[in-house]
Amino acid sequence: MPRAAMSLGNRRMRFQFGQYTMDADRRELLRAGDAVHVEPQVFDLILHLVHNRDRVISKDDLLANVWGGRIVSDTPTDPAT
Repeated sequence: MPRAAMSLGNRRMRFQFGQYTMDADRRELLRAGDAVHVEPQVFDLILHLVHNRDRVISKDDLLANVWGGRIVSDTPTDPAT
């Protein structure tokens, strides 16, 4: 389970899970100290899941909080069309 750590000097919120550290303020994900590239919306999704790790997240909650209420289809897209 992720654990949160707050640095008192600069009051940054960090979450650690396994080899990963997520710095919410710097919008940075590190694996064993090395930066991991993630798209902004992927970062927002991971952060939302970590913030709400103690409960089940509904699809409506994700749509409202990560996708800003935009319409998202469950239908997979075919790149060939």
